[in-house]
Amino acid sequence: RIQDLLDEEKFSSKVKANVEEKNKLLTNIYNHEPLDANQIIEELQSFKGLVSKHIQETSLLISTAIKEGKNVLFEGAQGALLDIDHGTYPYVTSSNTSSGNAATGSGVGPLNINRVVGVTKAYISRVGSGPFITEQKNEIGDYLIENGKEFGVVTGRRRRCGWLDLVSLKYSVRVNSLSELFITKLDILSGLEEIKLATSYKYDEKIYEDYPYEQKILYDGEPVYMTLPGWKEDISEIKKFDDQNFAITNLSHSRAIIEIEGNLADEVLKKGCPLNINHLKAGDCANSVYNGMSVTIDFISNKPKKIRISGLRSFGESLHHSITDASLEYGYLAI
Repeated sequence: RIQDLLDEEKFSSKVKANVEEKNKLLTNIYNHEPLDANQIIEELQSFKGLVSKHIQETSLLISTAIKEGKNVLFEGAQGALLDIDHGTYPYVTSSNTSSGNAATGSGVGPLNINRVVGVTKAYISRVGSGPFITEQKNEIGDYLIENGKEFGVVTGRRRRCGWLDLVSLKYSVRVNSLSELFITKLDILSGLEEIKLATSYKYDEKIYEDYPYEQKILYDGEPVYMTLPGWKEDISEIKKFDDQNFAITNLSHSRAIIEIEGNLADEVLKKGCPLNINHLKAGDCANSVYNGMSVTIDFISNKPKKIRISGLRSFGESLHHSITDASLEYGYLAI
């Protein structure tokens, strides 16, 4: 551990014990020259002055920040299906990549984590081997690779690409307990005649709507697709919620999530919200009825005022047509 550098005596004894064990393997099994423990100790101790000022009790540091009301962000580095326990073993990484490991790795209790934000592309990509039920080994796959620039940063190797798999995405939502999800690279799909979403798997005449625990289904099953019309327009510069980009919410299939700020937030809250809008605080949530449709309202912040409303896609259409303001920002998602 990095803190061992601060105690030269204990650090040296740990290195010597470790090297003694490894040297038995190196010399007796691999026919390799033994390592020099003293050389290793000397080299690593030379870094002490450089790193010692950066060593802290991070669990306490983060917990204190949370108690002080500061925002703390944990960032995951790899996809949910690369999780060593919940991923497509053995084609996984060496650790837990699901959201629960944010608490384990940081020393912050899970009740202190109040939002889990997932990120997915509008299609699927995979590096290396492993099951990939919606993979497109055809011109569609080539289109996604070329337009999405799906090449390894270091090796330049082409990634494998395919249609968005809602079965595995739904599984990822479950094992990570996502509170929200961002869909990226939607603009890469521009130009395709049609867009497919895998809504279930089929294997041996049986339909699987939830992620299966048997690997043979992932390897030998076939996806059941929903097919949606594509679009030709370049949507990469869209920033506002208007007629042009509202059509894209067809991809969300059934639900819409919209974030609204400022005076517009007040206007929406006054239309049937059961909460007293003068006493709202961040984190408040309520079920409500907007234009005759059931919605959920989450109060994000007071200054500036910001709310998030989620409901059926028809609610999103209703809200869009009933409020016209250039400052109406949007976001949406659903599974």
